[in-house]
Amino acid sequence: MQLNGSLPAIAAALRAEHRLLRQMITRMADWLTEDVPPEALKERGRMLFEALEDHARYEEEELFVHLRKRSPHARRLVEMMELVHEEVRETLRAALGSPDPREDLWTLLQLSQEHFDVEEKEVFPLAEEPSEMPHPQEGSPCLT
Repeated sequence: MQLNGSLPAIAAALRAEHRLLRQMITRMADWLTEDVPPEALKERGRMLFEALEDHARYEEEELFVHLRKRSPHARRLVEMMELVHEEVRETLRAALGSPDPREDLWTLLQLSQEHFDVEEKEVFPLAEEPSEMPHPQEGSPCLT
């Protein structure tokens, strides 16, 4: 997904994606409680992961890159979110390599739900606030 919009618009799009991803997570939880064979669970896990990965990449490239410049608090929060993205990736790799992926998939679902909660309560509101970063004057060097 590529919006190239304002940070509030990006946050709104990501909130909408969260709603869809939560529906996918709920369905995966249902499958985990049913008698679905491990190979079928792995295939469904791959599909969920593709959706999660597209979402994470969009956050990292369109939102986090800008938020990390806002303040030390925002930078720490973004770094924490990126660590969870990597943990989700590692958990799925473990699930796909396991003879029975159920435990790892449950972990993936829990990590994702908790991660969405933090983003919705802490990260997205930062994106919706007006930027406190000063705009460089024309001709002055921009420090990063």
